[in-house]
Amino acid sequence: MISGDYVEKQLKNKKGKLVTAKVVKSTTGVEYAIGPKLGAGGVAKVFRAFRISDKKDFVFKEYVPSPETQRMHRSIKSNISKLIGTPFTEKDGTPLKAFVGPADKNSLIELPASKGFGYIMELVDTKTFLPVPKLWHKETYPDANILCTACINIADLFRIVHLKGWCYKDINEGNIYINNKTGEIRIIDCDNISVQSKKTIKGTDGYMAPEVYVSSTPDTYTDYFSMAVLFYRMLVGGYPLDGRKTQKYLMDNELSIQEAASTIYGSMALFAFDPKDTSNSIRNLIDQFNKDLYAIQTKRWERLPQKIKEGFIKTFSTGLSNANRHLRTTDLEWVKIFKELKEKGLIKCSCGKMNFGDFKDKTLECIFCRKKLKLLEDPNKKSPFTTFGKLFGNKGNKPTIQPPSPTNQGQKGTAPATELTTVVFNAKRDVDPTTNIRITAKRKHQLPGKAIHPNLNLSDGWMRVEYNTKLNLLSVVNCSQYSWIVSDNGSKTTCAPGGRVILKKDLIIVVYPRKLQLKVVEIK
Repeated sequence: MISGDYVEKQLKNKKGKLVTAKVVKSTTGVEYAIGPKLGAGGVAKVFRAFRISDKKDFVFKEYVPSPETQRMHRSIKSNISKLIGTPFTEKDGTPLKAFVGPADKNSLIELPASKGFGYIMELVDTKTFLPVPKLWHKETYPDANILCTACINIADLFRIVHLKGWCYKDINEGNIYINNKTGEIRIIDCDNISVQSKKTIKGTDGYMAPEVYVSSTPDTYTDYFSMAVLFYRMLVGGYPLDGRKTQKYLMDNELSIQEAASTIYGSMALFAFDPKDTSNSIRNLIDQFNKDLYAIQTKRWERLPQKIKEGFIKTFSTGLSNANRHLRTTDLEWVKIFKELKEKGLIKCSCGKMNFGDFKDKTLECIFCRKKLKLLEDPNKKSPFTTFGKLFGNKGNKPTIQPPSPTNQGQKGTAPATELTTVVFNAKRDVDPTTNIRITAKRKHQLPGKAIHPNLNLSDGWMRVEYNTKLNLLSVVNCSQYSWIVSDNGSKTTCAPGGRVILKKDLIIVVYPRKLQLKVVEIK
């Protein structure tokens, strides 16, 4: 740090020892002692710090502008000020822990001597939260359930950014930290989050969408591309646009990846598992320094559930070009893919680890202990329920039937002489002045979203009523993108998208907290 940007003070450190510390003061007057440097990038340096008033640990990020970076720094400073003014929050209004940006209103620090600035942010526990490259070890690699949870958390958080009309602009593995035990995440380097039209940074080679090498303005669609690269790195291990064709280009022209990035990731970009063009395939490709590299990546790809493969193909093949970028897998689509897999696409090994499963693969082994895995049930197996229509957002697939349990138990005993045809709900909409609505739905009926709640993103056909002829039971299928909370006499369970709830009187279904709740008042 430049002399004049800080003052030296005698103070006690966390161990109670008297030391001379470099102290900076925020724009609101809060003092922080600056400790050792943790790292440095192209435009900033990062230091350990602690707040003098309570000795709490933080990180101080310092920007000292040069003639080349002055414009970028002004833009970043504007972004930081906006993040301080309108921070990302949880539904209850508390700060969103997953985004490690400016800590609070006391975060911004002016550096008059260098004409720079800095800000204070939370310190990430790097023993608990690991970057993607550190996950690729036998001792640290998460099982399939944790991977799904992490991917859902990542997609959900970037969706929060996108719903604000902002984009992240530099999604890469250096900015994402994952708890390999829980799937909880931390996203750092939030400096570039801003409105889509604002120019700050293009991104990171290997993660940037091809059009970014031509256009200097990243947006939501380029975020979708970069997020898919991150998921690919987590699940496959390589880079999606690296393959036989790019390797040959680098060798023929004696270029490094950095020198050729705009070509191999821009003008000649091609997915390594493109279903139509195999010229950049990694199948049977040999790396001169690591002979098993591409064979391992190919094996990981082959083990992936089809839904994940389709998500990657939509982004890296169908939506690769600038003209088709709108076809890339969105953050919400990734959430739905990974939630569905958590519900009915994982197999638990006897070693306790969860694996991605496939009912067709009879030779599937646990990736952790190599034991043979029990096959999943064929999802196309005929259901005892008479189905009507198609599952919203997932055409052709039938939902998994949830067996009767204490929370969705159907009516038992002798079946009445007449078949059940109708269910009546009392609906409550807390955010609407009209709080009580009576809904009568017959079997074969799909409830229209707009008629139920115009301010909630419910598409037509978000709930389907079905009938079991053998048991004389009515049930409803969750065709929405939300998980429902089902309450029966105080006992609660969750019904994920695609799941089923067997109806009984007084059963309560919370479709979306504080926005829509249904209570079964009559079945006839």
